[in-house]
Amino acid sequence: MPSGLNTHTALTASSTLPSPPAPAFMASLLKLNAALTYEDFAGALEVFLAASMPFCSHQINIGALDHNHSNYSLMLVRGPRRPSPAAQFQPWDLRKFYTESHEEWLRRHPGLNVTHTHSNMREWLRSGWFSHLAEPEQWSDNLSATFRVNGNIHSGFWIKRGLDDAPFSTAEVRFIERYYPWLKAAFERVRLLEDARARNLDVSASLFDIPVATFLLDWDFALQQHNAAAALACAAWTLGPERARAVKPPAMSAAVVPDEIRAACAALREHWLDAALCFDGGDLARTADTGARNAWRASIAHSAHPRLEATVTLLRPGVQRLAHPSFLVRVTDAGPAAIAAAAADGGSRRVQLLARLSQAERALVPMLMKGCTDKEIAVALGKSVPTVKKQARSIYEKLRVSNRARLVALLR
Repeated sequence: MPSGLNTHTALTASSTLPSPPAPAFMASLLKLNAALTYEDFAGALEVFLAASMPFCSHQINIGALDHNHSNYSLMLVRGPRRPSPAAQFQPWDLRKFYTESHEEWLRRHPGLNVTHTHSNMREWLRSGWFSHLAEPEQWSDNLSATFRVNGNIHSGFWIKRGLDDAPFSTAEVRFIERYYPWLKAAFERVRLLEDARARNLDVSASLFDIPVATFLLDWDFALQQHNAAAALACAAWTLGPERARAVKPPAMSAAVVPDEIRAACAALREHWLDAALCFDGGDLARTADTGARNAWRASIAHSAHPRLEATVTLLRPGVQRLAHPSFLVRVTDAGPAAIAAAAADGGSRRVQLLARLSQAERALVPMLMKGCTDKEIAVALGKSVPTVKKQARSIYEKLRVSNRARLVALLR
């Protein structure tokens, strides 16, 4: 054994697994089951390991950036259970020690999740792994487990024993293997929750700069997402467009959603509940096909300002009743002042104009802008000429223009 290093008190060399205190160990499993974030999971994992067996230091990696090249990860938790002043944790470049690529190793070990550092102590003490990693950090044995996503290592943990400590026994390795499915299940649940939160933030960021007032309500009409234009649109609906422009709108919340919009959501909800009673199991999804989409959408106009319009869409109408749909609300102002402001504001405001059109009408706009004839548009889009003419008239009416030339000038 190398000399001149601070060592830890030797652990027992017993080959049997030390029985952890039942209350502490069971509490650690409950803590894993209660984890909601990666931070929660790492903390619960520390408690589980401490209650399972003795070791001198540990390391938990969450979200490996590039496991093939380094030990760096998005979140790293590590520390000695029994601190030693001489112990220095070292970042390392794994390329110095790998004799094969990470992808090759994964292919050779598709089901290997729990690993023990070495089986031959003499070879281990002569290896670069020991001299570069273990000796500076004063450990000699390492027991690890990894969590894979789509076949690649995503996260993992390592527990280590000191230079004078007994190696991990076969029983201790089997213990980690026994409880690995619990750890994996807790990790997967937290990963799915974190991914869902990340997607939720992405949706929020993507909505923020859209000039069309957009917000999302859940099944109980609680506000889930909204963009910057939503508060002003709700104020315009409640106060009137002119007055709303003269005052600072209140912060967006469920309380400022206009009653008419809330009533439209309630009507769609009742319609969905009635439909749900008529279908069994997955059959409800049949009502969400292309031909039935209009059944899950409601358009309403303001009673005093008819050019102020709201479209409410029931999202995911085919889901089961344990996962209720949400309501996507878009509010547009088709008044002359809003049209003029949108035209004067350039490209980003052009989106607001196009949002007033249906999907079928938006498909016509590029061809109208190019000067295509009604017959050319009909052939290209697989429609009849009367249908093209009808949709073109609808476009002119919604955007308050009289002909194609005015449309081109408005959207250019």
